[in-house]
Amino acid sequence: RLVGVFDLAELQQADADQPVRAIANSSVTWLSADAPLASVFAHPGWRTLDAMPVVDDGRRFLGVLRHRTMRQLQEQDTPASGDDRTVRTVMALGEIYWLGLCGLLQGIAVTASESAAPEGGAS
Repeated sequence: RLVGVFDLAELQQADADQPVRAIANSSVTWLSADAPLASVFAHPGWRTLDAMPVVDDGRRFLGVLRHRTMRQLQEQDTPASGDDRTVRTVMALGEIYWLGLCGLLQGIAVTASESAAPEGGAS
């Protein structure tokens, strides 16, 4: 049964004589093993935690899900959205390139027309 969690720094700072329960934080954010992946992806705990314990209905500890692993699962689950974002990004970069090129060509045209025009008026 999951009774608490602690990170490596807390373990290293603890006295060797202390029981593990003494350093464990009992207010634990955890994931249910039966939770749908969509709710795991959206879990608010990811805002502050890099890993969360996974428990069953009896709150027995089953393992840990790391944020990096969760993101990899999410990418596998939604490949179309990643592709769509890539396409939008490439299109936006292409648009920026063409706008810059048009501005450069307009600048060259203005400079060329100014140098071809006579400087002083004929009397």
